Amino acid sequence: MYDERDDPRGPAGGRRGGDMDVSSVAKREALAAEIAERLRRVCSHLSEAQFRQLVGDIVATRRRFAEIDAGSSVRRPKDGPAEGS
Repeated sequence: MYDERDDPRGPAGGRRGGDMDVSSVAKREALAAEIAERLRRVCSHLSEAQFRQLVGDIVATRRRFAEIDAGSSVRRPKDGPAEGS
């Protein structure tokens, strides 16, 4: 199973601040458990460490997409002429 301590980016997983409330941690762990259960059979060729890394990467990606969908991510400026030019 994925454990945040296994994340190579450190305990905060590369997030700014690293402060997470209990419900956020519980949601992340539930998501990791769901993903791990679904992938376990098809990823039996991976070592336990590789499997934890895969599940952790999927959890991070799904959470990032959820943040983008919620509109909480910082938007990059569009390429092209600057506004007001």
